[in-house]
Amino acid sequence: MTYLGNPGYLVTITSEAENNFIMNLMAGTINDGFAGGYQPDGSPEPDGGWRWVTGEVWAYTNWSYREPNNTGNESVLQVFAANNPDFPRRWNDYPATNGAIGGYVVEYTPEPATLSLLALGGLALLRRRKG
Repeated sequence: MTYLGNPGYLVTITSEAENNFIMNLMAGTINDGFAGGYQPDGSPEPDGGWRWVTGEVWAYTNWSYREPNNTGNESVLQVFAANNPDFPRRWNDYPATNGAIGGYVVEYTPEPATLSLLALGGLALLRRRKG
C-alpha cells in the first residue's frame, strides 16, 4: 500500500509508547485490526517465534491474559483498541485465514530517497536565508 507516495506496511509496535499511540488512534474508529506481527510455520506453540514484518526485534509485547494461545491455528497479530472490554488495549493471536476483523493498521514511512530530497531542500532553504 502507499499513501501520498509513501510505502506502507502493517504496523510494528516495539514499545509501550508506540502501543498507546496506536491504541489511541484506533479508539473510536475501529475496534480491532491486523498489525505486522506473525508467527512463521513450524514455530513452537503457542508463543514461540513471533516476528515483525519489517525484521525489527520482537522484544516488546502486550498480550492479553492467556494469549497467545494458538486456538484454531492462530499465527497473526490482532490488536484491540481501548473500547473493547474483553481485550482493552491488548493483543491477541488470530487465524491468518479468517477475514472477520475490523481492519488493518498500516504504518507509512517516507522512502530514503524522499528523505534525502527533503534534507537537501532544507539545506537549500538554510543557505538562502543566510545569503
